[in-house]
Amino acid sequence: MTQLQALCRGALARKNYQRRIQQLNAIRVIQRNGRALLKIRNWKWWRLFTKIKPLLQVTRQDEELKQKQEEMNRLKTEMGSRVIQAQDMEEKLQLVQQERSVLNDRLAHLNEVLGECEENSRRMQKRNDELESILQEMEQRLQEAVDQLNKSNKDQREYDQRLRDTTKRLEDEEQNRQKLQLERTQSEGKIKNLENLVATLQNELSKGQKEQIVLYDKFQDTVVDRQKEEEKL
Repeated sequence: MTQLQALCRGALARKNYQRRIQQLNAIRVIQRNGRALLKIRNWKWWRLFTKIKPLLQVTRQDEELKQKQEEMNRLKTEMGSRVIQAQDMEEKLQLVQQERSVLNDRLAHLNEVLGECEENSRRMQKRNDELESILQEMEQRLQEAVDQLNKSNKDQREYDQRLRDTTKRLEDEEQNRQKLQLERTQSEGKIKNLENLVATLQNELSKGQKEQIVLYDKFQDTVVDRQKEEEKL
């Protein structure tokens, strides 16, 4: 993903550099033409040429150059729009990746808590088994010694209370475990949706880059055609 972002930024930087170079070349051409016009605008032959210009074939060529200039401007505008769209998709992709990272951290934390709950549940179950064993032993002793009946009943009540407390804790732990299991399932679903969204955005970004390349090739062809027309003049 980092390599893809670096490639996108590199492509955008190269296109911005090419656009600046083309703008500088266009400015130089305009300045050169302006200086040339200032030099010849007072010539009698130039005035005569401007009067008969509509009758010359050059008029048609100027019109074609104008059309190509308009087409080039349109392609430049469209290319700028595509660049903005690509930047917007890249920002969305970064936001989605950040959210996915947060959810992954949350899921890891939930898994850790769930593991602790399961371990506590196993310990409680083991303790419960131990208490049940003790209770059975006390019941046997109760049958064996009537003179210890009161003491045995007291012990039995105490162990019963501990058993109820343990059972209650087990029930609470089970509820917490089920809740954490539900949260983990929901988080996994969110992560899956985010991964699908990332794949969609990457696909759209790839399409946008391909369209930019096509537009840039058209723009280059237009510039070449214009230069050829200027050389003919």
